[in-house]
Amino acid sequence: MRAGDLTNLPGGPVIDPTTGAPFPGSQIPKTQLNSVSQSLLNNYVPLPNVGNGVDTNGNYRLQAPTPAGINGYDVRIDQHINAKQQLYARWSWKNVDTTAVNQLLPSERDHEDQSQSDCVAQLHDSADSVERGTFWTDLLLPGGELPN
Repeated sequence: MRAGDLTNLPGGPVIDPTTGAPFPGSQIPKTQLNSVSQSLLNNYVPLPNVGNGVDTNGNYRLQAPTPAGINGYDVRIDQHINAKQQLYARWSWKNVDTTAVNQLLPSERDHEDQSQSDCVAQLHDSADSVERGTFWTDLLLPGGELPN
């Protein structure tokens, strides 16, 4: 396609905007290809490496490392109150640094600072059923903010 050959593309014949007539063989002449576009494609957009050469969807794949540093911990306390009641509380904290690889632009660094999650729950076992009641659960965003 970079050379102007649009033979196998869906959508019918390719129309020459200067004449309104279809290009012969769905081939755009090299004299009508924009040199700036050609330079951009040749220098910055990689050639397809997957597919049959006809389908243009998902025709380039790259396995690139995505480095990540994750520090976190979970704390859970379980309390057995009696034979029919239990209580537990959990607190989780996580700090994540990742780098997303971008082939065309500088790589992007994402820093998720101190994501926190809290939960307190009670389990009560009555004679005919088990009831669960969540008393308090919370997710704290960086800076101690609550999500909307």
